[in-house]
Parts: sequence; C-alpha cells; structure tokens
Amino acid sequence: MSTDIPPGKTTDGFWVANDDIGVLRAIEGSTADFVGIDCQHGIEDHTLRRMLEVPSSVPRYVRVADSSPQKIGYALDLGADGIIVPMVNSVEQAQMIARAAHYPPRGERSYGPVSTWLSRDVSELDARVTILAMIETERGLHNAEAILDVDGIDGCYVGPADLGIALGHGANQFPPSEPMRAALSLIAGAAQRTRKIAALHAGDATLAHTFRELGFTMLTLANGDRLVAAGIDQQLKASGAEARFATMNSPY
Repeated sequence: MSTDIPPGKTTDGFWVANDDIGVLRAIEGSTADFVGIDCQHGIEDHTLRRMLEVPSSVPRYVRVADSSPQKIGYALDLGADGIIVPMVNSVEQAQMIARAAHYPPRGERSYGPVSTWLSRDVSELDARVTILAMIETERGLHNAEAILDVDGIDGCYVGPADLGIALGHGANQFPPSEPMRAALSLIAGAAQRTRKIAALHAGDATLAHTFRELGFTMLTLANGDRLVAAGIDQQLKASGAEARFATMNSPY
C-alpha cells in the first residue's frame, strides 16, 4: 500500500477534474492527506502526464477512465500513488484489476516507469501501489465484501451520486437519503470487516461528519472548482467588496 494510510485512520483530501495544474499544485502544497485526479470525467492522458511529472508529498490518486490494464498501468507508470477504478461489480473484475496493478509473480503488470523521479526498482514500484475499487452499482453493493476481500484491492471508494442513481434513489445524496445511509453503512461495514480502506466522495466539508458516522474514514471534501470559488468569495468579503460569485452546487 503506497500511501501509508491505515484502514482506520481518518484522512481528508480534495479532487481535481480539469486541467488546471495550478490548483493541483496548490493542493500538493497543503496539508491535505491526498488529492484525486479524475481521468474518468475530465482529464485526458496527455494532461495527466504533465500533472505527474514532478513528485509530490501529497499522495495522488488517479481515477482511471475504466478498469482496463492499459489505463491502470499507464497511470502507475507516470507515478500515481494510487488508482481509483470505477464501476467494480464482481470478484473476477477485482482480481483482474489487482493483477494489472502488480508485477509478477503477484500480477501481470508490464514494466515501464515513465516519470524520471520514479524508482526503477520493481519491488519499490510494486510496494507503492494502492488500489481502491469503486462500489457504485447494485451489483457492486451486493458483492462489496467479496470484492474488498480480494488480495491486491486495498479498499473501496464510493460515489454517492452513481450509487444513488443505480439503487433508484437519485443522484442528490449530499447528504444521503435514509435508504442510501443503509447502503453506505453496508459498504463501510464490509471494509471494516476486511480491514480495508473505506473512502467516499463527500463533495463538501460540511458533510464530513455525516459520512464519518456511517463508517467512512477517507473523504474527498471538495473539488478544485469549489475551492477556487470559496477562495474568491473569501477574498472579496475580506476586502469589503460584495461577493457575487455563483454558488457551486455540484459535489463533482
């Protein structure tokens, strides 16, 4: 596990879903525990390469576009500290993901570190990998504990909007509805029993306590756009000017 985050330790981070490397570098210079980089809904491969071209003291988790070995291997070769894989529904898929993230004999990852700051030692490269499987479908929920029990899967990452849609409760789960609270508790319980990381996209720091009460210990508090908007609002108010920045309603 690359980030030295014990399953029960509470950690807080942020999310970047566009190509504003300045926002990423600002988060990397903070005391955040991690930053998520979203290649499923925004960032392309060539931009990811620039984002990871320098080392960071803040662990960087890349949400890959899909569970293909090519996407997983590419992000790790660039220096991702962790991988978040969307739509993981079965044990078989989780096993494939674990194999793609590790070198033989544990897995089937091809050797090819790209970033110059990365070690070239295979054992060091293999040890720095953390894999979080996204539980965000009805099937994934049903198989959550079995998925988390797979060797090489270090934890789960829940997107409440997708899971809410999949279960018929809608995307507006910030805060979660009562039926969603039950589903989220099941996932967090599975992570606790398997001694794996329980991570979740909270979307706003004001909801952190709610999701922690449900058992999640690794929370994404806000995205880069929300951070910038809050900073602009704060600076305008501090200067005595009227803050007229539009409210950021989306947690993503």
